[in-house]
Amino acid sequence: MKSCFFLLAVCILSSVGAAGQTVSSYWMNSQPQMLVMPEHPQHASQTPLAQDQDLRERSSYVYAQGERPAWEFMPAPAFVSIADLARTLRDQHAMVKKAIVVRND
Repeated sequence: MKSCFFLLAVCILSSVGAAGQTVSSYWMNSQPQMLVMPEHPQHASQTPLAQDQDLRERSSYVYAQGERPAWEFMPAPAFVSIADLARTLRDQHAMVKKAIVVRND
């Protein structure tokens, strides 16, 4: 039954495609058409630069004095060696509750 519907769908799609090709040939000329690209004569010509334009419209330039870089007031992170980090993660992994595996084959 599924193969029958599949064949029907293929037949319908191919007939629609064939009909589209034959109908379009009635009003389209089969003679080859030359491709004519539009020309842009000013494409490579030199022109003077435009005047400067402010993108911020009505805003003004604002800055504050006394700003400090982050390295002056933020504490440096504590150094932890990679070996100590691995030991800590291994201990945490050992304490985690393990899953009980039950297989019924």
